Amino acid sequence: MHQDNVQLNVITHRATVDSLTKLKNYYMFTKEYQQAFNQARENGTLLTVLELDVDHFKRINDDYGHLAGNKVLRQVGATLQRFTSEIDQAECYHAGGEEFNVLLPGVSLATAQEFAEEMQKTIAQLVIHYEQQTITLTVSIGIATLRDFDETTTHLFERADRMLYLSKGHGRNLVTTDENH
Repeated sequence: MHQDNVQLNVITHRATVDSLTKLKNYYMFTKEYQQAFNQARENGTLLTVLELDVDHFKRINDDYGHLAGNKVLRQVGATLQRFTSEIDQAECYHAGGEEFNVLLPGVSLATAQEFAEEMQKTIAQLVIHYEQQTITLTVSIGIATLRDFDETTTHLFERADRMLYLSKGHGRNLVTTDENH
């Protein structure tokens, strides 16, 4: 029975954690996002969602190789993990490719913006060494907070996604919130 429990734990870990970044994966994001959304709607509490994308990631892969790109993703993931560990109930996820999501239950839009801007500055200061090469990077971030008119998780998530694309469309290395959108 002990061996079966160990095997079950291994399978569960593989199904819920991204092996590259060691962050929770997209499956876990969708599951936990639905729970956080429902809880915030039922209790009338705050829920803020961040979408983060590594700028020009394809160029990083093309210029330095995919193993270098993997190192970049691991460093971004570690930075996200460090930042979210400082906020109660915050969770970060590797959504796939160069995309990451952060759930911030109970966090206001203004606080989430400060959090995102600090995280963005920290990532921009990363210097990643790979085979005698130095890689620097930036990220674009979109932020949306739960509103009364958000009837489904899709409404809130799509707004965060639009904010991310506004950040990318306005030159990248930006944080855009849904405050005025």
